[in-house]
Amino acid sequence: MYSKRVVIAWDACLKVSSLFGASELLLDSGTKRFYTKPYSRRNSQFNTILIIIQITFGASSLFQLSNLSNTTDYELCQFNFSYVILLAIFVPLICFKILATNCEDLVDGFNQALNYIFRVREIWVSLTDEEIASSYQTGNVLGWFFASVAVLVAGYSFFGGVAIYLIRILPFQWMSLILPKFRSQTLFCVHLGCYAHLLIISICTVGIALTIVASYVAATSWSIVSTKYLTIFSVFGKGGSLSDKEIASSYPTGTYLEWFFGSIAGLVAGYSFFGGVAIYVMDILPFHWTSLVPKKFRSRVLFCVHLGFYGYLLIISIVSAGIGIVIVAFYVAFVIPFNSEFDLNRKSGKYITYSSFRTTAILPMEYRCLELIHRRVMSHFSLAIVPFQAVVHKFTLFCNWMLLAHWESLGILRYLMIIAEVCTVAFCAEVLQTCGKFYAQSIKNRASWRPLGEDKYFRKWRKSVTPLYFGPQGYHVIRRLSILKFWKAIIRGTVRTVVTMHNV
Repeated sequence: MYSKRVVIAWDACLKVSSLFGASELLLDSGTKRFYTKPYSRRNSQFNTILIIIQITFGASSLFQLSNLSNTTDYELCQFNFSYVILLAIFVPLICFKILATNCEDLVDGFNQALNYIFRVREIWVSLTDEEIASSYQTGNVLGWFFASVAVLVAGYSFFGGVAIYLIRILPFQWMSLILPKFRSQTLFCVHLGCYAHLLIISICTVGIALTIVASYVAATSWSIVSTKYLTIFSVFGKGGSLSDKEIASSYPTGTYLEWFFGSIAGLVAGYSFFGGVAIYVMDILPFHWTSLVPKKFRSRVLFCVHLGFYGYLLIISIVSAGIGIVIVAFYVAFVIPFNSEFDLNRKSGKYITYSSFRTTAILPMEYRCLELIHRRVMSHFSLAIVPFQAVVHKFTLFCNWMLLAHWESLGILRYLMIIAEVCTVAFCAEVLQTCGKFYAQSIKNRASWRPLGEDKYFRKWRKSVTPLYFGPQGYHVIRRLSILKFWKAIIRGTVRTVVTMHNV
């Protein structure tokens, strides 16, 4: 179901994330197995404690600013930013708790699921990746989802960093020819886009040139080692039998080259990311620990420590939340189309598996395998469903109350809150709709097995089957009506909040 490029990319992503302490999981792309290390577990546990301390401090600081009746517009803006960021921090905390709690059992469950996915792909599916994508569009949707997220994150980080250096009009820029009174916002956006594009192509050109020169230097260094190693450059590979590790141990130019590329990539990523972070944490908000220090004692060194601390906290928060979302997205991309393969009355009549897969001899065993794996995966990730819905409800109620009670005082922030609320609610509604369709499809699968009830064993087995669903086992099941309950809770909660706060 997954291509080799996806596995290799996921391997590299998890290794980089473990260095920051944002993930305990690691993936070996060669054996296609998850594993964990003590170093990554310690880092992840430390970051979990760090986030809990930050949430506790932020909540206590905001509690002191809970009376907003006599606040200025600036203080109201600071309170809004602090409250929204505090709610957002709960998302990586949920991901950290899931990935850090009983990590060894989580690794075993992922390995079991991954092995089952590749076994199904090898035994029961004869289609290519393109044919599978054309049969069921989950793969294409997943690809577009990851691409859009990557573009948004890269655009935010790069243009955020660029904006710091292009925010002023310098004498060598063409914008300096225009008088200040004629410089509009549209013209400034054109100026920013022009020089950002110029900076992008300049960096890419210099990077490509450095890569070519460094690779050529590494190759020529290998060629002068000794005569017995010259055979490794045979085009057809007939002369030598050395592995990459043996070549690196004989002459470590390749290792140095990898470290060189890694350091350059780290510097570029750090510049772009911390440049973007600097825009948002340049001001001292009430939930920052730096707010405890009086202004006369705030030095440049202290501000750099503040910027580095919250930049690191933002990195691990985004990466941990991204890892959790990507893992769930990969599993959903497999389980939704594969679950429809058990439907004997599929409207399209197209299947990605062989017809023998849906016989009385094979179907019960494969369905039980999927059921066991799904329950094991849900035992870990279903714990995040209820807290995530609670965070979304809190955020929507806060936005609705602020928009209704403080519309005039918010300024441009009100439009940002509307956009953020619409995007968050739409995302949560889409998740509930997808999970509800999955539960309905599971019920439909069971009903479609009635024509196979001539077999006595199969008939008894069908009665023992329970539909698959998303949600905590025995506590909450996401059905098709869950999305209506979600909207009902938002509307009812908004009305009750406004009435309680006496803003009618």
